[in-house]
Amino acid sequence: MDKNEKKKRGRLSRGNIFSMCAILLCCALVFVWAGITFLPDSESKFRREIVNDDYDSPTVALDNTNELSQSLYVEGKLYGVRLLVSKTDADSSGTVSLSLFDEKEVVAATAFAGINDLSDGLFYLFLFESPVDAPGGSEYTLSLTAEVNSGAGVSFMKSSGEASDFIGENDSVHYALSGFKLIENGQPQSGTLALQYITRYSGRALYVPYIILSIILLVFFELVYLALFVFRVSLHFVFLFCSLILGTVFLLVIPLRTAPDEYVHIANAYRNSNIIFGIKDSPGSLTVRAGDEMFLLTYDYDATDIFAYQDIIEDSSSAGREDTAVIPVKKSSRVFPLMYLPQTLGVVIARLLGLGKSGLLFMGRFLNLIFYSVVVMFAVKKIPFMKTAFMIAALLPMSLQLAASFSYDTYVIALCFLFISLTLELAYKKEKPDVKDLALIIAVALLIAPAKTVYLPVLLLLLIPASEKLKNKKTFIIITLSVFAAAVMVWTVFNFGMLKSVLKGIGDPYTEPLFYPVRGNNDAVQRFTFTYIFRHIPQTLLVLSRTFYEQGPLWLQGLIGGRLGEIIAVNIEINWLVVTGLILLLAAGTVPADGDDFIPKKKTRLLTLAISAAVFALLLAACLSWTPINYDTLFGMQGRYLLPVLPLFLLSLRGNALRFTKRSAEKLVMTGCALTMFAALQAFLIIIQR
Repeated sequence: MDKNEKKKRGRLSRGNIFSMCAILLCCALVFVWAGITFLPDSESKFRREIVNDDYDSPTVALDNTNELSQSLYVEGKLYGVRLLVSKTDADSSGTVSLSLFDEKEVVAATAFAGINDLSDGLFYLFLFESPVDAPGGSEYTLSLTAEVNSGAGVSFMKSSGEASDFIGENDSVHYALSGFKLIENGQPQSGTLALQYITRYSGRALYVPYIILSIILLVFFELVYLALFVFRVSLHFVFLFCSLILGTVFLLVIPLRTAPDEYVHIANAYRNSNIIFGIKDSPGSLTVRAGDEMFLLTYDYDATDIFAYQDIIEDSSSAGREDTAVIPVKKSSRVFPLMYLPQTLGVVIARLLGLGKSGLLFMGRFLNLIFYSVVVMFAVKKIPFMKTAFMIAALLPMSLQLAASFSYDTYVIALCFLFISLTLELAYKKEKPDVKDLALIIAVALLIAPAKTVYLPVLLLLLIPASEKLKNKKTFIIITLSVFAAAVMVWTVFNFGMLKSVLKGIGDPYTEPLFYPVRGNNDAVQRFTFTYIFRHIPQTLLVLSRTFYEQGPLWLQGLIGGRLGEIIAVNIEINWLVVTGLILLLAAGTVPADGDDFIPKKKTRLLTLAISAAVFALLLAACLSWTPINYDTLFGMQGRYLLPVLPLFLLSLRGNALRFTKRSAEKLVMTGCALTMFAALQAFLIIIQR
């Protein structure tokens, strides 16, 4: 940095002030537009609970004289009820009044509806002016009257005789309707109203959180601008700040348990915390705090709507209970224990502090985000060139969603990024490697090795220092191969069971059956094993070619973050304009610019491309190994699996065809942060409209 640059550093010029005001105005307009456009649609969302779905006749018509009452049993919060309308006179007008009386005959809630607004054959929502809360369960009486201005009034549907008890989940009686008594004009009836409870209602609960989030992001962008363009803060510190803030936004926006395979990762981290607390778990089961059971078992498909955020707000003040429960865990994965270290520490801290289940999940997510942000910060600091592309890759929506979840992919991505940076630093910045440099690289390599088999080729990146500038190339190649061999040995120790399974699959003879057996879901029992592939090469190639054609765009979305959440269960699809913008930014980050104009040799670029291709090939092979033979396309391949080698692929693209003549890193990073923020904002807007 020359003297003029040093003088300008830290000064807020008129141009800076104008730019900051423009950023503030643009961001404010975006947030205001999004709020005005989408928030009103979120005000009338509700969750219903069927109480009685047995009906075949109408009640007496509510007019100025008739009256209906129905005894109810309510447990928990009740925001309103839905009743099935029976209306014979379309021209009827007036008002229907609903009152809810408690056991002391005191009005607990009221609701009103215009008869003109009621449609024959449809359920109508009577929303209480204020919700009723009966945590221990209470009996109420629902009273309906009408003031009819014209026409025959309105009726509601009921069962003609005693209604059948409503059966809920697990084939259990959810509502015993024998206690629900219907009275028409003072005369007891044997029927029950067709009835649904409104157990959740959105209203304007998210307006204040949205305003707070908007203000935080406005301040964030102003601070990022100051850091990049005024104070010229080092890029690795800028990355740390951006990763923590934007990552926290993703932590809050992506509902709990809906990140890729998150419920499996939560269960594994919980199991590790039990080991720390000295709690023994039996095979196939997990000991948890009472109240934590359900969020460890599977995805909650209902948790991807607006009420996911309300659940978090309501649960934030709850405490974890000390008594325990044992639950079955059908799906778990045995992996290298350190891959769950941050998440496990988060769970341990939350349990020690007595936090509720939302606090526990947030703590595990946040420590995983801190681990990712700190490790990748050092990676950004160490990499000698192409910092911009590196930062944008690390700040992609998919990268931050994984970092702000329980996923162990965070561990792999962060350490692969660090290993790539250390290797490139050794090749292009260090004149001569010392013992500390080699020890650090070897340590990171051995931490990556047992994580996931498909990323072992990344360790061959150590060949770059030998090929670029080290004098004793043979010695360093021997060191590289020794490190790779040691990594393979470490991998074998932690993955011996999987290795035995692979070897068995290679050695097993295969006899072509006349009819292949299938499972209950019509998936073939036989998979694309090595033996099967060698005997059916044309079929395998056809499956792969069809997969590239049909799933290629989905892989690209998954790599960038255009499909957030768990795509199989709770896919949150981001606008392709945002995805395309981030792709262009990644490409622009590979272009040399002033102060970052180093061009790797051709053989180095070919090596990085070959390593990326090797990882991709291993991923395809792994997905083939669990694809049933009656599938037309590959099963389980996702673009996020390519994130650990994305910097290597970008490095292979670096050349002299284009060159930036002015400082571009700051502008690209700022734009990347903006697009990632838009992705998080759109995810939020998609969820609150469900």
